[in-house]
This record gives sequence, structure tokens and C-alpha cells, in this order.
Amino acid sequence: MRADVYLAGDDPFHSWALDHRVARTIEGTPVQFAPIEYVIVYKLLYFRMGGSDRHLRDIARMLRISATEIDLAVIERWIDRYRLDTEWDRARGAGED
Repeated sequence: MRADVYLAGDDPFHSWALDHRVARTIEGTPVQFAPIEYVIVYKLLYFRMGGSDRHLRDIARMLRISATEIDLAVIERWIDRYRLDTEWDRARGAGED
């Protein structure tokens, strides 16, 4: 199992993510996860900062595997706030390769 760790800050996006965290039980141990929308938006921000296509491939995989669980309206709200339209378009196209 692999996990990314995000440190909570004091901005509204981090607050939203903490309020919407997802609880799961892994091998009998309760674990809390960031909502998938948060992870997707953060990967877009990381792609903008570093340019690694790995983030785009990760997002494309998440969209393919978890499509029914993702609230696109939430993602688009944060994309608008952070002006990630170009990165979002690239991520959606990454799954077509």
C-alpha cells in the first residue's frame, strides 16, 4: 500500500478536506483518508509546480477507477479558485494515451 501525506494548513481547502475526510477500516484498524477530490486538486497543484506527468497519470487513473465516487462539482469549484483549468484539461487527456 502506498500513501501520500498532506499536512493540514489553515486555508479553506484544507478545512474542507478535513471536514470531508473518509473513514475506512484496513485490516481491522480505522484509518482516515483525504477525500479523492482533495487528492486530485493537490496533484494538479503539484503538476503545476513541478511538471511531473506522474501526477496527471495518477489523476487519470483515479478518474477511471473511482468515477462514480468523485464529485466533479467540488473539483471544479477548487479548480476555478486555484486557476487550474489548463492542468485539469491535461489530466483528463492523460487517460487517453
